Amino acid sequence: MKSERYLRKHVNSQEGKHFLVTGSSSGIGLEAARSLLFLGASVTFMVRNREKTKGRINAIEKEFGHPVDAKIVTYDQADPDSIIACINALEEKRFDGIVLSAGIYFPKKGSLGKQGVPITLQVNAIGVQTGFDAFYKRYPDAKYIFINSVANKPPKNNDYTPYFRAAKGKRFEDYCISKRIVMDIYALALKKGASAYMTHPGVTKTNIIQNYAPLIKRLGNGFLYIFVHHAWKAALGIVDLCCNDHEAGTYMVPRGPFHISGYPKAEEAPRVPEEEMDAWEAFYLQDYLTF
Repeated sequence: MKSERYLRKHVNSQEGKHFLVTGSSSGIGLEAARSLLFLGASVTFMVRNREKTKGRINAIEKEFGHPVDAKIVTYDQADPDSIIACINALEEKRFDGIVLSAGIYFPKKGSLGKQGVPITLQVNAIGVQTGFDAFYKRYPDAKYIFINSVANKPPKNNDYTPYFRAAKGKRFEDYCISKRIVMDIYALALKKGASAYMTHPGVTKTNIIQNYAPLIKRLGNGFLYIFVHHAWKAALGIVDLCCNDHEAGTYMVPRGPFHISGYPKAEEAPRVPEEEMDAWEAFYLQDYLTF
């Protein structure tokens, strides 16, 4: 495993610990789960596609040469009712860490979530907020790892309504706003007393351009292969926050130039203005429900 050398040097065995990772059937979530399993932890894969995830776990066991302690739980990140029902049905009494990794970058144009809002905002923002609230109610002592992005954008005039009403909005802008909302949720979690942590993975070659035109996909994947890091390295910030002792509020970023790629390092988290946090919380608790 490519991350083995780093993990053996920087992280102790996690035997006896149990982590849950959302969106762990592919990309950074999968690589974080793989590293946690390598360290001896039990990992619950919280995913939409059970069969795909079974194949991933089988491949990990083949790679390691032994069985791993992995469990699969299915849910739909785009459906708040599915998220809440799934979390309420979990049998585990406790988790050492919960990684809120599930998200999308560039969906098919015009894709909408259950409430009729852009799917990126439904999954990356509403899904994360709904999931955190339900998890925190059941597992207040767990670590919560939020995934930010170098591409984030604060709302104009602290007003989130226009973005959620733009059913045919700009997909990249939707992504940037959704990741800013993750920062709001992280800040609100800290304010509530949660053991909340945040990381951004830099720029990573995963499946972020899967819905682009074929030629752009080929060119884009070639560029990403040359200039940015793989998901296994991007996931190390998540693993570090899960496994090592850090003060709540710790923020992990890649070491490389412009934070595009590199091994993780702790850095002061960007400040989220109080009025922005309050605006998001008010929108989620009141205005969002009217869509």
